[in-house]
This record gives sequence, C-alpha cells and structure tokens, in this order.
Amino acid sequence: MAMDRPIITTDWVGCRETIQEGVNGFLVSVLDPAAIAQAMELFVESLELIVKMGHEGHCIAEERFDLNKINLQIMEIMEIMEIMEIMEIMEIIKI
Repeated sequence: MAMDRPIITTDWVGCRETIQEGVNGFLVSVLDPAAIAQAMELFVESLELIVKMGHEGHCIAEERFDLNKINLQIMEIMEIMEIMEIMEIMEIIKI
C-alpha cells in the first residue's frame, strides 16, 4: 500500500483490515482461485485502475498506519493503563 500498489488479498483476519474493497484493492474468498484470477485480470486490463487504487492505498496507509500516529495511540493507552493502576492501588489502600 505504502508503495502505491493496489492489493489483492483474501477475506481473512489480518488481511481484510487493510483493504477497502474496490478502493485500494480487492478482497477475494480464501479458497477461490477463480476470484483471484479475475481480480488479476482487472489489473492486467487497466493500468489506470492500478494507478488509481495504488494511490488510494498509499493515502490509506499514511492515514491509518503512520508511525507517529500509532506511537501516540500507544502512549495514550499506556497513560490510561497507568491511571487505572493508580486508581486500583488507591482502592486497595483506601485513599
């Protein structure tokens, strides 16, 4: 995605989360080689589709998987966990 390439992947956990069907690639059934072939044929027949979906994928990757954004989200979660731990300790010692 970040390399401006569209994706063909299976509709499976961990794979489906990266694709917006028809926007940055295609989701195909796990055991459906004909669906994979059909999606590949669409790309073979249309360079414009490759470029368009590749660009959309790049934009999605920047929005959803930006390292700075992910790090901020992790820090926020860690801060919440720290607050919860402090509250739990306060409850135990009855402050």
